[in-house]
Amino acid sequence: MNDKVVVLGAGGTVGIACVRALLRQGTSVLATGRHLPQLYSRFAHLASTRLNFAELDLLADTPWPAEVCACRRFVQCAGPSYRLIDRVAAQLLAQCGAPGLFIEPGGDAATISRWHAPLATAGWTGLFGAGIQPGLVGVMVRALSSRFMHPEGLEVATFAGGLQPLTPAGLKEYLQAVNARTGHPGMQLCQNRWSRVENVPALPDCFPATANAHPFVDEEAALAVNVLNLRSLSGFNITDSADISRLLNEMMVAGSVPEAAPAKIADALAGRTPWFCLCAEGREESLPEQGLRTYLTCDDSYQVTGEVAAWSVMNIDSGISPGASWFSGHPQALAIWSQWEQCPPGGVRIAWQPLENRSVYEEGEL
Repeated sequence: MNDKVVVLGAGGTVGIACVRALLRQGTSVLATGRHLPQLYSRFAHLASTRLNFAELDLLADTPWPAEVCACRRFVQCAGPSYRLIDRVAAQLLAQCGAPGLFIEPGGDAATISRWHAPLATAGWTGLFGAGIQPGLVGVMVRALSSRFMHPEGLEVATFAGGLQPLTPAGLKEYLQAVNARTGHPGMQLCQNRWSRVENVPALPDCFPATANAHPFVDEEAALAVNVLNLRSLSGFNITDSADISRLLNEMMVAGSVPEAAPAKIADALAGRTPWFCLCAEGREESLPEQGLRTYLTCDDSYQVTGEVAAWSVMNIDSGISPGASWFSGHPQALAIWSQWEQCPPGGVRIAWQPLENRSVYEEGEL
């Protein structure tokens, strides 16, 4: 068996970060892409004997290279993932034979449900949502709940977003998530019942004063709350550019990504420093004065997604039960939060803070 890790779509933003992270961990990598000259150019700065390349067009109806099919660990970084997941998973099972581990930074509950039986039957383990969002959002909720003695009374609020140079694939992923209704905009969950958010709370101080919050609970975080039997969850997507927010609204109305989108995003970012933050706050209903916050900050969310995918393929035991599941729901995934708190990738910081004392949440905050 070949012990290399195959990175599909290695020449993209997430793929490059994933390859770098794997090499840093001492892993042998087989990086694939549609055009070998482009791959060579993207990785010309990395002189490593552990890095090899293979030409592979995921959209072509041609057999995968033999050196790819000989491997048993795959990370799918090509995007947009919603267009490629089904095709890649089908080709993986058809061409790569013996069981292995398949990591996908994207995905949703419908994808997991659709591929659980085929992967399980073939003996493959597929972990989906192995990125920053989805991915670390679910891990963060689990890490927070583990610090409380009575999680069944825990009221949680999550905040995720920032100011990022959104890629065309990233914009398409966003639009697909909106159209597929994979989350719960404007809603909050309390004791297994959904209700509309009436008031938006003040942002935690790990966010800049210029940021704005938009109520949104993603399905991964909602699943974590249900599995952990937490009392309530409210979630907020964070933006820090009126121009980018306007562009996203235009996309939702038009149902497509305009050709001018990259230029508009570049203009919105001109002269500003990109940032991204994940944050979760929790208070027990019976002890509201003992609240706790954990958060992750970074410069580049795409880099962190590649880092999470690389961590997943190296740290999740391939001997676990086959089938498809959320990365964040796997028991071993929780370790990434504590490991990165002590030894984070470059540009990443994880911290914990006690919340200021107050007797109850303000009405409408949860």
